[in-house]
Amino acid sequence: PALRIGSAVDCLLTDPTSWEKRFKVLSINKPYGFMGSFVEALPEGIRVDSPAEDYEMAYWASGYKMSRDWVIKKFWSTPDAVEYYYTQSGPKDITVLSKDEHEAAIKATELILASPFV
Repeated sequence: PALRIGSAVDCLLTDPTSWEKRFKVLSINKPYGFMGSFVEALPEGIRVDSPAEDYEMAYWASGYKMSRDWVIKKFWSTPDAVEYYYTQSGPKDITVLSKDEHEAAIKATELILASPFV
């Protein structure tokens, strides 16, 4: 997250006209905690009918203590987590920011510009 926010701040300060080409801001927040770790570790191309074995590495990376099947069911019943997963597998030249990451970048930019030393 720090690198995404830092890149956004850099763009807002040095080349704001390229924002639309370089960033996409989601209307949702990134899933957090175990679900956030699970979503981040999922391989590309997961579908609701994918075999449970395809989720194995993400399950272990997440730290969940619940059963793998419960976690898979929870993932598919959490619309924000599913939307975040699908946006992460988009074009690699566009940085996807969650709503809270975008807000942090805007606030940091405003604080920098408000400094009398800038």
